[in-house]
Amino acid sequence: MRKFWFWIHWFIGIVLFLFLSITALSGAVLSFQDEILSGLNRQDVHVNEIDALSYLPSRILKEVQAHYPQAKVSHIHYERDHALPWVWIIQPGQKGHEGMYYVPNPLTDELTLVKGMRFFGAMNRLHRTLMQGQLGKNIVALTTVGFLLLIVSGIYMYWGSLKRHFFASLKIDFTKKGKAFLYRLHSALGMWVVPWYLLICLSGLYWSYGWYAQALHALSGIEVPMKRGGGKPQVGKAPQPSLSLERLDAVWTLFRTHNLAFESADVMLSLQGKNMSIRYVNEDAPHQSAFNTLSIDTEQMRVVSDKRYDDLPVQAKLIQSMSSLHSGAFFGWIGRVSVFIVSLSTLVFVVTGWMLYLKRRHQQKMRTKES
Repeated sequence: MRKFWFWIHWFIGIVLFLFLSITALSGAVLSFQDEILSGLNRQDVHVNEIDALSYLPSRILKEVQAHYPQAKVSHIHYERDHALPWVWIIQPGQKGHEGMYYVPNPLTDELTLVKGMRFFGAMNRLHRTLMQGQLGKNIVALTTVGFLLLIVSGIYMYWGSLKRHFFASLKIDFTKKGKAFLYRLHSALGMWVVPWYLLICLSGLYWSYGWYAQALHALSGIEVPMKRGGGKPQVGKAPQPSLSLERLDAVWTLFRTHNLAFESADVMLSLQGKNMSIRYVNEDAPHQSAFNTLSIDTEQMRVVSDKRYDDLPVQAKLIQSMSSLHSGAFFGWIGRVSVFIVSLSTLVFVVTGWMLYLKRRHQQKMRTKES
């Protein structure tokens, strides 16, 4: 049985090492995307004098209509740290997650792409689809499943050492040389990062397979949420939601009177019946996925519901926090830094794995010559 798992481990590693490396490194780059974008887009002193929360949605949508009449607006993002709101624009032919943030310039009445957005947009596409559309998405999904098999096979092959000398087997012995050192580095380091790898893979599959996501929602008893990005925009379709701009502004004003101490808010520009949703994150939220959802009746201008993250059952919190689980943000800065380091460490396993494979082949050739 050990030989079987060895060949599984060897074969998957050889076939998928390139895709594993690309996915892991792009994930590491995305670890601190929000902080980098915020740092790159600090507005000048004149713009900072403007109250971003008073920048009404109607003004933003008029500017979008003027500059990108065929585009679709998914949501408008307000944040206290930003001098101006950001608007997520989906151009014709793009999927929801392929859209990009733009920021309005009140001095020139122009919309400019958020600095760094093209780079991180490319990294997102590389991480999700290898920039190859549905084919790439399927390859990433299969790579994730293959990675899980690598983890399982690796644990099985190292299980004997763990049983005999548990603590000693987790140490990297730098006194060893050659193949012995590579094997201990590959195996011992692997045991340390197994929990994080399992978390990354099992949460990543949520976006890879619809049936997997639906199964998680079914098991947790949580309905599948409305997609944040939406689908492909229809050519020629105006970006405004199906209610007047005056009512949209009234929705935002009602939200501001209802919630005075929020860190950020997303005005979701898609109606559910006559209700509009605003997702907001409190100042004391543990992570960005810990958002609350305020639903407002756009006809009667009243709050229909205010679903709080803190009031959700544990399984609902985990489902809603899937993105933060994947990035490690669910566990705070320690989790984010850990996932960043673990993602980078994938290169260590790729390199040591290949070196072990090449040394093994060399030894086999030497035995063949001797015989």
